[in-house]
Amino acid sequence: MHKKISIVLLMFIIINTSYAIEKPNSGQVRIKEFRSPVMNTSQVFSPIHNLEPSKRANIISKLSQLGVQPESAFLDERNGRFGTLVTSIPMLPGKGKNNDLEWSDKSVNKIQFNAKEIKQHAWDAFVDFLVTNRSSIDIDIDELQNPATITVLNNGNLIQINAKRTFNGLLVRNSFINAVINNGNLVLTGTRNWGDINLSIEPTISKSQARITVDQYLGMDTANANWGKSDLIIIPVNNGTEIYKLAHTFNITFDDDPLANYEALVDANSNALIAFQDKSNYADVRQLE
Repeated sequence: MHKKISIVLLMFIIINTSYAIEKPNSGQVRIKEFRSPVMNTSQVFSPIHNLEPSKRANIISKLSQLGVQPESAFLDERNGRFGTLVTSIPMLPGKGKNNDLEWSDKSVNKIQFNAKEIKQHAWDAFVDFLVTNRSSIDIDIDELQNPATITVLNNGNLIQINAKRTFNGLLVRNSFINAVINNGNLVLTGTRNWGDINLSIEPTISKSQARITVDQYLGMDTANANWGKSDLIIIPVNNGTEIYKLAHTFNITFDDDPLANYEALVDANSNALIAFQDKSNYADVRQLE
């Protein structure tokens, strides 16, 4: 059983990343890379038995409603939602444990569905699950980015769902819910950075004011800067009771560092620079001996 769960957990992480060549280790702009400590939002997923007794009783009650054993759940203590749930809940007709679901048209079987149809069935079933269990899982389906990223493998026997989060039309960076459906059963689901958002989406600092802040930080390097896409997003932070910030983002490239794709983040309410980082992915070049 543990081996099967480990395999599913591994498949829960979908990597689709392209890499540039080896990262340069010097450059006038590169020495200005910066990341505020408030962006260190490593989460604490706690086993249920480690929770305080008063909190544990409430969480166990929620798990009971879901039909999930306490040892199969981990709580994100920063926001009170489940970071990981290992389940076996029938969601689509299949050969999973205790799965006696049938398609409404009993003459139809899953093999007759194409990938697009399977994705839609999986998404509809997962959303229904979230709606039915709103009191336990505490996910507002209006905040799910639709369409989600859904991957169908092994003729539909394995389905992976990744739904990013939006809030009043703005993307909430690094906030999402995942799910894995295996042989028709929901076997794994969990959230990342999904806390209560209590902030206005109307910035007090304009985009032009935020760009001036970045210009001032770059100094003379603005002369060879190429300004790309800008956006307004919500980012998770770790700043006392503050767990989200509204931020202006700017994508910038530089003529003297052509491989790099820099991003500047500016607090849309305080005008403070939150980060200036190269967001390119580089290959790890090693010398063989």
